[in-house]
Amino acid sequence: MSSSETAELLGYVDQLVRTTRDGLIQWQRPNPTTFSWSTQGPPIGAVVIQRVERRRLPTMPPEDYVLQVLDPQYGTSPRVMLEGEKDRVVFEKLKELYETIASSISRKNLDFFRSILPKPG
Repeated sequence: MSSSETAELLGYVDQLVRTTRDGLIQWQRPNPTTFSWSTQGPPIGAVVIQRVERRRLPTMPPEDYVLQVLDPQYGTSPRVMLEGEKDRVVFEKLKELYETIASSISRKNLDFFRSILPKPG
């Protein structure tokens, strides 16, 4: 992937961060280390971000982040894949997205919990 393509993808990741903060994307958590969002279409697609634990050099973080863009018409292979393992800027941007999604879901869960508690007095 060229540096201009990577820069373009990072712009899209920034857009995901902003729209997640604004509550415009409803992320799902299919497992503890993965978040996914499926579009209602058209076009129909999905974005998946996953935190992956890896054994690395002591100077590297123990985790990596992988973003995949899926198209059901394209089969099971991702149309776009971005990994933070080889590029620190990509790593930091994907980590920001992952943490933004986690925070958004936690906030919604806490809001729900508060909403079902008995009201005082």
